[in-house]
Amino acid sequence: MRLQDVVDDMVKRKSVFAAVIIMMLLTNYILGSDSTLVNGSFEADGVIADLSGEDTPTGWTDVNMPVDVNGMDLFGGYVYNDWVTNGKLNLTVYSVLNRTFNINDRASVAQYVYLTDVNAIWFDLELVTDSVSRAWDPNVCTAVLEIDNVPVWESPSDKADVRGQYRNQMYSVNPMYNDNILHKIALVLRINVVRKLVFIHYAEWDNIRLSLFTQACGGYGYPTGDFNHDCVVDFLDYAVLAEEWLNETDPCNPNHICDLYHSDYGVINFRDFAVYAKNWDCNTTELGMMAEVWLQEVDANDQSNLYHGDDVEPIGIIDWADLAVFSENWLKHSP
Repeated sequence: MRLQDVVDDMVKRKSVFAAVIIMMLLTNYILGSDSTLVNGSFEADGVIADLSGEDTPTGWTDVNMPVDVNGMDLFGGYVYNDWVTNGKLNLTVYSVLNRTFNINDRASVAQYVYLTDVNAIWFDLELVTDSVSRAWDPNVCTAVLEIDNVPVWESPSDKADVRGQYRNQMYSVNPMYNDNILHKIALVLRINVVRKLVFIHYAEWDNIRLSLFTQACGGYGYPTGDFNHDCVVDFLDYAVLAEEWLNETDPCNPNHICDLYHSDYGVINFRDFAVYAKNWDCNTTELGMMAEVWLQEVDANDQSNLYHGDDVEPIGIIDWADLAVFSENWLKHSP
């Protein structure tokens, strides 16, 4: 073979090799942008009796069930049909009876996913104890959704007993996670005290799913203000906004579900509107008059100042400006 033929052959081989490498890189990039969560309802493997052993649900490859200093299990977990909202099975993680726990002892079941085009993580959860007389005290135990070991959602802590069903819970994904990098999503049971627990706390998870910008509402994405993700901005979303009205939100998390704009303050607020709305006869003229003085200082006897118990300047992040953005999409359906 002539020298030139050898050179030409080497060039061809290198070109083919380079093309293969480029295709592999492109494939990895494409896969990286494919945001999917595997086995979100834990159906793939049937019943799993003990997650502290070698069996883990398909996709949920990172299972952590720690033990105490004596090697005794602190937590347990299984896949069964204790409480099912989608399919026939669910995941249960529990604290073992009569074990002494430390603060931040935690069990977790996790998998790694891309969140590149994900705007929300949804899930169903039930909190249960081993007796109807045993309360789930949120100061003692908490169910947590984590991303990369950082809590992004925690079970309620607004009452002494938070047992019950929490369906269609949602974490609105911070855009910082839309980065084409694998992130660990973990379902966590966390202990908050140093104490021997004499009864069992069960966290029962089901129907874990991701909602994607590219799949929502016929591919157009959720309209601004569609807090319940039904592709239309209506009174159901208005109720979500009302629950957050004038609440302070975390300034480090601009992706709060209702935080569409930034703060303002005033005297006429949502409590006045609540009093007004009880007897509202759909007279838009009266509603317009109230809107004209919204968040303005008025005389205490002003006809729009219906609630007098808080005639001070309430400061919050969820305000009329958020409602203005919300209203832009009022009753507009996405295809």
